[in-house]
Amino acid sequence: MIYLSNCSEEKTSSSNIVGVWNVTNVDYDAFVGNMTVEDYYLNELELTPQETAIAVALFYDEVDSYLESTMIEFEPDFWYWTNIGDPAGDDGEWSINDNETLIMLDEGTIWETPITVNSLTSTSLNISFIMEEEIDLDDDSQTPDVMVTFDMTMSLTK
Repeated sequence: MIYLSNCSEEKTSSSNIVGVWNVTNVDYDAFVGNMTVEDYYLNELELTPQETAIAVALFYDEVDSYLESTMIEFEPDFWYWTNIGDPAGDDGEWSINDNETLIMLDEGTIWETPITVNSLTSTSLNISFIMEEEIDLDDDSQTPDVMVTFDMTMSLTK
């Protein structure tokens, strides 16, 4: 009788990236295509400058409140969980390159997200990445949502 067993060890990470990270600061720019959100309101939705100023302020207030409680957990078994992008949360696989300058979320899938690590210590993390979200900028359920691209830099602490 022959018995087969799996002798491989499960991969784990000892990187400083492992842990629960909470956002302390977010800087971002938002674009619809190659236009800023402000230009989109002015040129595509044809709002007046006063209406645009109000709409842009409301847009950024909403995004800021959405991002202020962002957290991400990198588990040592290369799984992550975050509440960014989906209030119910999102999870998947993560990897980090040897010099810890690039994190890949969900590599090889349609959700693949490269994240540049600007700095990393045992208690602080600064990252940059691009995030896209479909958003209803005109508050009209009869018109389609538009894809808004966020160019983000986040500071996080453990």
